[in-house]
Amino acid sequence: MMETFSAEGRHIHIHSLSKFKTNTIVVSFLWPLRTENTPASYLLSYLLADSCMKYPTKQAVLRQLDHLYGASLNITNEPFGCADRLRFSISGIESFDHSTRQLEEMMDMLAEFIFRPRFEQGAFADSVFHECMDQAMIGIQECLDDPFFLCAETASRNYGGAISRRVLPEISALKTLTPQSCAEFWNYVLTHARIDIQVLGNVDVETTRRLVQEKFPFKPRSIRVPISDVMHGNDREVVIEKDIPQSHIVMLFETACHAGDEDMPALLLGNGVFGSLPVSLLFQKVREEKGLCYSIDSRVMPFDGILRVSAAGRREAIDEIRTSILNLIEDMKQGKFEAELLEAARKMTVNSVRSAQDIADALLVAYYRRALVPTTPDFDALTKRYQAVKKEDIQKRFAALTLRTVAIVQQGGTADETE
Repeated sequence: MMETFSAEGRHIHIHSLSKFKTNTIVVSFLWPLRTENTPASYLLSYLLADSCMKYPTKQAVLRQLDHLYGASLNITNEPFGCADRLRFSISGIESFDHSTRQLEEMMDMLAEFIFRPRFEQGAFADSVFHECMDQAMIGIQECLDDPFFLCAETASRNYGGAISRRVLPEISALKTLTPQSCAEFWNYVLTHARIDIQVLGNVDVETTRRLVQEKFPFKPRSIRVPISDVMHGNDREVVIEKDIPQSHIVMLFETACHAGDEDMPALLLGNGVFGSLPVSLLFQKVREEKGLCYSIDSRVMPFDGILRVSAAGRREAIDEIRTSILNLIEDMKQGKFEAELLEAARKMTVNSVRSAQDIADALLVAYYRRALVPTTPDFDALTKRYQAVKKEDIQKRFAALTLRTVAIVQQGGTADETE
């Protein structure tokens, strides 16, 4: 059972389900993604998660979570499509007496982190700010030290559009931030972002709605946040050399298909045949039969209208890997894949849809995306669409693919090389 109550830029979604042993509350702030705001929103996820006025130390935070029967609290920056998002979530085991008291205490704790962060005279406390800044810079460097991540970031940055605005911020840009500027940006988000509050668990709808309205008294706002990025990226190839054991390649194809489009299930199922599943052509033909790479897969990025293909192998094999990928896309356009492979992909895809309904986090993600893109089918409708997809539908979707951007991070350079 799910009920939604919306008014003035605030949306309450209550998912009353008895099959989970935990209750989860998620508060999401969503606003248009802009490059100049990326460093602040990235650092905010560290600053806001560190502590708050009521729980000013990590020990105080942990004590309160223990009091809530070992609840977990997470605050993350999760941009997607043309939108930037800060996500606050708290999850805890359902109380033994099924009372609303624990749910109320979880909301109280989440509200403290949202409405009362560690400010000193209107700015984040210096001690918190500098510690979180160091953590954020280390986090960025650790990500970029991963050759695959660096390759994917390089492809996104050079493609342009929303995905270039979602790459990690430059450390130099992060260093320009101050406790005051981050506090000002957080106040902007509090008053201007779209707000979605989700509660999932064995809860009473009316009681939960009353609690949400009481604990999260956000000011009214009017905002429309674009999600899908309909654009043409850059035709570009970028090569970086690093002292790494394997070379990596990322290829970005435009799909002319976006989240909520009627043809999206055909593209997703076709991608299962092509590269996202263990039975896929990329895995069978490029990795297993030819032995060209150590890893290879493909992923649909529905809010961007992009199919991303990634592979890792020896430097001297990269050209042949690229050629093999392009040849298999041509095979997909011409329907050169076995009916048995399509049915295996269909079965695996439908099973994943069904199993997602038994995972609380997967349900929350699916419900949230459907709230943002109302044309997104629910689980039952999606299953029916997957079951109805024909080979010709997949051929049509792959015939629309256009290769735009290629990034290669290859073996070479020196151990102390920096980007």
